[in-house]
Order: sequence, then C-alpha cells, then structure tokens
Amino acid sequence: MQNLKLRHKIYGLAVLLGVVYIGSASIYCVADDHSFWDSLWWAFMTFTTVGYGDQYPHSVIGRISGIILVLTAVFAVLPTITAVIVTKVIGNEHEFTHDEQEEIKALLREIVQNTKGTK
Repeated sequence: MQNLKLRHKIYGLAVLLGVVYIGSASIYCVADDHSFWDSLWWAFMTFTTVGYGDQYPHSVIGRISGIILVLTAVFAVLPTITAVIVTKVIGNEHEFTHDEQEEIKALLREIVQNTKGTK
C-alpha cells in the first residue's frame, strides 16, 4: 500500500513537471518567437537552474513563464524528489505495521492482566 501511494506521488509529480516544463517552453516559443527545440533547451536549462544565458525571455509573458518554471523546480519538484529519496534511504523495511502494533499492544495487555491475576 505504501509503495502504491509513493508511486501515485511520483506520477503526480511527473505530470506536474511535464505540464510546467512543456507549458513554459510553449509560452517561451510563442512569446519570444523561438523554435520549439530552442524553447525546450531554454526550459531545461532554466528548470535545472543552470541558465547559461545563451537564451532568455525578452517578453513579459516569457519572463513570467520562466519565473513559474524556476519556482516549480525549486519549491515543488526538487524538494519532493529529495524527500522521496531520503524516505527510501532512511525508511525501515522491518518496522511494524499499524495492525502488528495493535496486536502487540493487545498481547501485552493480556500478559499484564494474567500476571496481575497470578500474584
């Protein structure tokens, strides 16, 4: 169940990234009159925060799309990717599930009651 939730989060993140990436590249392509391939290059360099400076938006709408692209990368996508990786690295695969914890608590209560009765 946990893996399914993680998979849904990753898919959702990929969709968000794709929409923002292609959307920003498309806006830059139309607003600043560049080829779509050049726009994809610009969007990738902007998203990764490399930004060589070889291309940059001159129009206001192009700059706004660049701002949205960078903010999405810095505050949504990259932190989420980091969190997923850290969760996988730190996560304990041997930890008890909720049901197992409840069963252990019930057994401990039973043990405590039995030991009180024998005294």
